[in-house]
Amino acid sequence: MVPAQKIGHRKAVKERFKPKNLLRRFLVVVALVLSVSLVWQAFSSWQNRVWVPGASITVVVASDEPVVYSYNPHSGKLFVIPIPRNTQIQASHGYGNWFVSSLWGLGTNEGMGGELLATSIQKSFGIPVDGWVSGEWEGLFTSRHLGFPTAVLKAVGSGNAASNLTFFDRLNLITLVGSLGPADHRGLDLEAQRVVKRSELSDGIAGFVPVPERAKVVFEVLRDDQVFSEEKTVSVINSAGKPGLAGEVAQTSSVLGARVIGIQTREEDVEDCVLRGDREAGDSLTARRLAGVFECKRQNQDSSGPANLEIILGRGFAERF
Repeated sequence: MVPAQKIGHRKAVKERFKPKNLLRRFLVVVALVLSVSLVWQAFSSWQNRVWVPGASITVVVASDEPVVYSYNPHSGKLFVIPIPRNTQIQASHGYGNWFVSSLWGLGTNEGMGGELLATSIQKSFGIPVDGWVSGEWEGLFTSRHLGFPTAVLKAVGSGNAASNLTFFDRLNLITLVGSLGPADHRGLDLEAQRVVKRSELSDGIAGFVPVPERAKVVFEVLRDDQVFSEEKTVSVINSAGKPGLAGEVAQTSSVLGARVIGIQTREEDVEDCVLRGDREAGDSLTARRLAGVFECKRQNQDSSGPANLEIILGRGFAERF
């Protein structure tokens, strides 16, 4: 005769392994895995966000005629800067001269996505560029007054776009930029402002070329007011052996709002790009913005001169800039 205790144990085992119980357990496990995955993605998106809280943000949208959007949260203005598609600029990463309309395709073919377009515009016009996004999501910058739940859904939906913007970057654009009215939009016509000029290019085709001296003046309106108010001084050091490199970086830094007090050339043991300053300067918004724009490593160490911060450019930087 089988003891009652064993019979009860067998019933419990059978109950546990019934199909409906197995399915319930499986669904619980799946739900836990999905929850952990979502939490991790949210954390990663927050950690890797491009937009520094309180700062301005500048994003290149890759359309047939690329458009630069620069939003200043302090003035509440959005600058819209179309770049004529047949503008020939010097591409970053050593690719030579290209029409700006071709750089998205080249970057995609070379496995760089929109980075090549963004860094080439930064290099040729001195505009500090934070992000890039494919043309179908230009709607991130259109005026719309959405409720927060709808904005979240829109930000999630735009996750399929080719971009370096995280979920939180896109959500901020939708909610903050989307709340602007038409009067808050400022268009910049580069030809009218003489930032580009008509020219017969080397292959005999008519087009535009940048005028760096004018770009420096006109793009002062893109200054990050928070960076400017910190009054951090910056020195740019060229250790790459490439003439003119420090001057180009200095111009972009000035447009951003940093106080560039000098450029120099000297040997430094730096492979790519290092932003150096003491702890107070190194933790400033200015340091975070410069490090993000130029993809520099931040190093807490006293600068070697009078500037609060030093940007030291190595050969690796010269190769990709």
